[in-house]
Order: sequence, then structure tokens, then C-alpha cells
Amino acid sequence: MKTFRLYKTLIIAVLLCISVTAIMMMNSFRFDPDPSNDAAFIARAQQKSAPGIKVSASALGARESQRSFGENLAKYDIQPVWLSIENETDDQLVYLPITMDPDYYSPYEVSYRFHGAFSSAANRARDEFFLERQISSILAPHSRTTGFMYGVLDAGVKYAHILIAGKDRLETFDFALPVPGAAFVGTAVRADRIYPGQKIEDLDLEALRTALAKYPCCTTNSGVTRDGDPLNLIVVESKTDPIVPFIARGWHLTRKLDVASMIETARAFIFRDEYLTSPVSPLYVFGRREEVALQKARSTINERIHARL
Repeated sequence: MKTFRLYKTLIIAVLLCISVTAIMMMNSFRFDPDPSNDAAFIARAQQKSAPGIKVSASALGARESQRSFGENLAKYDIQPVWLSIENETDDQLVYLPITMDPDYYSPYEVSYRFHGAFSSAANRARDEFFLERQISSILAPHSRTTGFMYGVLDAGVKYAHILIAGKDRLETFDFALPVPGAAFVGTAVRADRIYPGQKIEDLDLEALRTALAKYPCCTTNSGVTRDGDPLNLIVVESKTDPIVPFIARGWHLTRKLDVASMIETARAFIFRDEYLTSPVSPLYVFGRREEVALQKARSTINERIHARL
């Protein structure tokens, strides 16, 4: 009886393996990209400019990239960023993708992830498609250059540091691009929404010190019965989005707590894996919980640094 059960289990396992392999082979023969909805991520592109140069950028979410490119790029931690660069000068300029993402992928690297062993026609179509959509590094005078840069996957916000060089000229453009998908803590935060009707006070350095000295020492729990982390960081915001410097240095937004993030947190804890955007417990100050939660994760979910703003 035991031998029969073992034999039956082995047969089922072999059939499952054959089925999975067959499905993977069938998928490799199919290549069906659908760029018909690209206008959605192009419409939300952010724009920045310098004399004679205009840059537009938009980061694709996992579903958007799969539809537009016909492959599940997020599965391999690959994220396309759509770029449009207008060169209205008389000089040829150069866009340098390595400054945006030192670990960016070439189009053939991306395409090769989805090659099938017996689907040469589909493989060639993939190669041509990904190559054709890559943005050119050469920006001709009085031209508009569009295309994609294949970067490393980021969730919530994608930081894009775009550098354009020319004769005796170097221009940089920094973007914090929203990424569609899961809900994150700290997106679309504005001071005028948190403090409606209040005006920004004009303080000199000494007056700022006096104001900060009146703040409580620490965060608390929701019932204000126990102290939490100390208040130990002041961010003085300029015209730059205050989150940009954090994202540029490897900090990540945190997921809002829901069923999906709870399951992923449990998985990362059990397998001692990293989870770059794991939810954090709330802490309270000024009568409310944090508006922004950031973290810098290491190799496991147990090793991460939190910043609540």
C-alpha cells in the first residue's frame, strides 16, 4: 500500500512538472505586446526644463509594463521608465543612462529573460521590440527623442536622476516619479492639507531653536500612555520635494498595512528574506500618526532602519 501511494505521488509530481514545462514553452512561443494604453503613463509624466532642454519622465507600474511590453518584467525586478527629451539647442547633446541607474539593463538583457528554447521567431520579435523602444543616448539638435530606459524595479516612488551633457554644458534633472500599484504611506503629502489655514512663520535661526525646544521629546502610542522613538531629526524643506533626497540615497516608502502586505511580511520573516517596503507600526506625535514612513532595509526584514516624518 505504501509503495502504491509513493508511486501515485511520484506520478502526480511528474505530471505537474510536465504541465508547468508545457505552459512555459507555450508562453515562450507567444509574444503579444499591447502599447495601445501607453497614453495613460505618458499623460502623468512629470516635466522639468533648463534653457533649451525639456525632460518628461514617467515610471511604469508592474501591470502597465506587462501590458505594454507583453512580458512580466516586474518578475525579474525590471522597471521601464518612459522618457521624452526635447533638445531645442543648436548643439548635439548626450543622455547618460548610467547616472539614472548604475544597474540598468540593456534591451537584449531584458529580452533574453523571456527567450524560449524552441521559439526563435518570437525571440527575434522580442529582441527587435525591446531594442526599438530603448531611448537613444544621442540627442540631435532641434529634436524630440522618446523611449524607455530599463531600470531596477522600485515601488511607490521611482527616483530618476537624469543627466544630459553637451559642449561646455552639464544639466541634471531630479524626479520622484509615482509608481502605480500597492498603497504606500506618505504619497501626496502637503503641509497645507495637514495645517489648513495656517501660515508659514518667518524664523531666524535662534527663533527656530526656541520653537523646536518646545516640541515633545518623543513619539507616543495611540493612547499617549507610553513614549516611543525620540524626535531626533529635522528636515528643512526647500523647493525640492523633501522625499527626493531620501529616495536618492536608498530609502524606500513603506506599504500600508493590508492583507497582501501582511502576507508578504510573514513570508519575509519566515524565510529571513528582505522586504524593502514592509509596513511599520504607527507612532504618534502632535495628536496624529506619521504622514510619511521610510525605511532602509538590509538583507533580511529584521534588519532595517525606520524614519517616520
